[in-house]
Amino acid sequence: MAQFAQSDSKAQRRLERMIFIFVLLVQQNAFVSIPLIVNGESLGDVRGVENIFNTIGVALSLVLIGWISLRRLRSLTYLGRANVWSVLYTCLVLLSAFWSIHPNITIRRGVGYVLTIIVAALLPLRFGVTGSMKVLSNSFAISALGSFLFVAMFPQYGIMQLQGLEGCWQGVFDTKQLLGAVMTVAIFVELYILVSSARKEWWRYCLLIAYGALLLLSRSMTQFLIALAYTAGTGAYLLWKQSGWRGVSAGITLACALLVGSLIVFPDSRSVLAVIGKDPTLTGRANFWPSILGLVKERPVLGWGYRAMFQPDDAATASVDAVAGIEVPGAHNAFLEVALDLGCAGLLVMAVMILLAIYRGARCCSNGFGLLGWFSTMFIVGTVTAGLTTETLGQNQIIEWLVFNVLLFGCGLCSQSVKVETAPQSRHNEVAYRGVSTLCAH
Repeated sequence: MAQFAQSDSKAQRRLERMIFIFVLLVQQNAFVSIPLIVNGESLGDVRGVENIFNTIGVALSLVLIGWISLRRLRSLTYLGRANVWSVLYTCLVLLSAFWSIHPNITIRRGVGYVLTIIVAALLPLRFGVTGSMKVLSNSFAISALGSFLFVAMFPQYGIMQLQGLEGCWQGVFDTKQLLGAVMTVAIFVELYILVSSARKEWWRYCLLIAYGALLLLSRSMTQFLIALAYTAGTGAYLLWKQSGWRGVSAGITLACALLVGSLIVFPDSRSVLAVIGKDPTLTGRANFWPSILGLVKERPVLGWGYRAMFQPDDAATASVDAVAGIEVPGAHNAFLEVALDLGCAGLLVMAVMILLAIYRGARCCSNGFGLLGWFSTMFIVGTVTAGLTTETLGQNQIIEWLVFNVLLFGCGLCSQSVKVETAPQSRHNEVAYRGVSTLCAH
């Protein structure tokens, strides 16, 4: 395996960093919807609306990332061999075009998924884990600043006007949910950088405040609770570093006290849901989930094809629309979405990937990479939790899934460095150890 850190010129490194920032903005779906929103089209609520600007952004990203990938094929091959379940899921995505009800859509979105995974793989290979977080932070900062400027200049477009959503900020995204999701991941990334850096730059605290403000203005309550959990988890990590398990025990005791108190004050689920701004049907999701489950049972093994469902005039999803009373844009549940797309086969592979990510995070905690392990486990739990009401797993151009894979690959590489160090029995292992050690040192 080639060494991960290559002797590139300063101009080359700067160019690649700019390329990754651009690609990450496309992966966030930032800015690409503004021309259509200004034109009066609501991409978040109209099924089948194709965004030509997003298509151009993805196509340009493929060209740029393809150029970078050619220079690191051996490293990518090594990473692929170490992540066979991720490769298997990607193969299922691409092969599903053969049985998809809309093969042209599956092929196009399958290529988009490959782009998402390659970006997630290249980030830790090129910049290291902490360096990847800083590149992500650069892209989030642009999205946040752009959202504030866009709302200041065009509030009628940057703030949602739809009935029931009046006043919710969407910024440079097409929905308030997307703004909330991106800002939640941005908060996680900024917390990681602040904890990992010896020098605490004041402007990073400013970014953290800006991300939190946009999250609140989006009124995405689920994402707010997840961001709150990330903040609490960061506090628990700092307590553990300072006071060991006594600090963690104190944090767990406080959390349990708050949980018991909430159960006393809100003895039924309806009261709790009302406090966080949700109705018992989770904004109607629970009403049409049984219909989606019925579609899964019609094709239980391999599904209907990757991202092939919920298309205009699609007879397969007409029953879901009839129950929901609207054109449903997705399953609004990550696990149901995977089962629809790739059946039980895809769901099984996804479950293994989640368990593998948790295992790698725990292994990092015991192998001297405690910060990475703790934050990875925290993010995995947050992403899976968010997946109960939205599509966060196994999707192209979903920032949660991209960061999930950055951490999955990064934890695997850091764990591999310990494994190779303890048993460098071949020249291949010695070369791999030098490369992986360089990565984990970032």
